[in-house]
Amino acid sequence: MALLHGYNFVRPAAAQRFMSDYRQAHRDTPLATLSIVELLRRVQRQVDLPRAFAVAGFDELFRLSPDAEPLGRYIHRLLHQQRTWLENRGFNIYFLLSRNSHFHEGRTVVLRLDSGATVDLFSIFGSCTLVGPDHYRSDWSVDS
Repeated sequence: MALLHGYNFVRPAAAQRFMSDYRQAHRDTPLATLSIVELLRRVQRQVDLPRAFAVAGFDELFRLSPDAEPLGRYIHRLLHQQRTWLENRGFNIYFLLSRNSHFHEGRTVVLRLDSGATVDLFSIFGSCTLVGPDHYRSDWSVDS
């Protein structure tokens, strides 16, 4: 499977496939893994990023947040503002989700939080498409 441009949400099994595909395509370059906080900082400042990379801690950030909804709105706003910058560079961004993240009915990507609350990733990243088991993808069209 080729690496996919845009935002990719992968649970552990799909994450293993992504890492294997990356190693085959980029034998001499180790896979960069950024924290979600580092990614947001770099996007906000338009600091260059590797062409393909993994993002760790996305679901953990929501679990630690006292209120997930404003956090989701902030991330949505930032990505929307930087959409052209991200799209022009054609990044392959893979969010490594935990086993506690659930994909529901092939339509939504929902994170279940420890509190029992959920975060609908569609509200942050826009429309997502099912790529395969444990893998959803969204292009750069984060609606305002």
